[in-house]
Amino acid sequence: MIFILIYIFVHNSIEDITFKYLLMLLPAILISSSIFEDTFSKYLYIGALGSLILSLIAFLFGFGIDYSYANSGRLQGFVSEPSALSLPIMIVFIISILNKSIYLLIFSIISAYLTKSPTVWLSIIIIFLIYKFVISNKYGIKFLSLILVLILFYNIVPILNFIYNYTDMRIFLRLSDGIQSLYSFGVIGYNPRVDEFIFFINNYISLLGYGVDTPVNGMRVWPIHLEVIYGFGLLGWLLFIILSYLTLSRLKKYSKYSMVLFLSIFVYSTINSAQGITYTYIYYTYLLFYIKSLNIRILRESNEKNYVTISSR
Repeated sequence: MIFILIYIFVHNSIEDITFKYLLMLLPAILISSSIFEDTFSKYLYIGALGSLILSLIAFLFGFGIDYSYANSGRLQGFVSEPSALSLPIMIVFIISILNKSIYLLIFSIISAYLTKSPTVWLSIIIIFLIYKFVISNKYGIKFLSLILVLILFYNIVPILNFIYNYTDMRIFLRLSDGIQSLYSFGVIGYNPRVDEFIFFINNYISLLGYGVDTPVNGMRVWPIHLEVIYGFGLLGWLLFIILSYLTLSRLKKYSKYSMVLFLSIFVYSTINSAQGITYTYIYYTYLLFYIKSLNIRILRESNEKNYVTISSR
């Protein structure tokens, strides 16, 4: 299982149709076995950490480097683009916070820096703020997290521009352009994902969807929410959100470790589409684990009820 998950993180599978269909079997295999969220989450963490180690080793030897945006090269590893590393980096980062490991924290920050990807840094910031807001039971921390979010929301662009003017690091300019495009809905700035979202809204929004196998014009590599809306419509997306919330609620109650990994995949799948189906199937696996646990609980309650009925006779 560990080797399968490492392979998922180091395999550029966007054009590999055979690998996609084989990957679709992974949730079914896991759900039919005795594996539950905690075991799967530990395997997932090891896979993410192992993939980053392999990517950094390759980077040191001159492999897995992207030169499209930076003259010095960006850490890409074996995935489709540097931003696709945001998921394994987020996983290692958030586990370092959970386990209070300074070594893992430094390792994840170095990895993020080498990618020179605004998406990676944005993912780290979002998952950290969500972690503090969702995990903490102290209302003071939640309030401070909310205030920090509001401050960043209204001041992030001038802050990034200020840092760029004094450091001349292009990553801050790209991140500023991307956020401006998000705030203005594509009017100013530059963010191809916002452009794709606007194109989707104008062409593919429907109540019931078009089906998962219906072809579309151009490349169809969208974040998970747009994929669900395209295939199953707004009604299907609403059910998807409800199932995601129930899964998160269960994980928060029973497994903090699994919950932070689920949140990481949620953040990645919401703001990024690199690696496409390869990463979103990990998200679907957690949803299926919830359905499996629900089914087990129903069966257990049914057996207990039958036992009480038989005993009372």
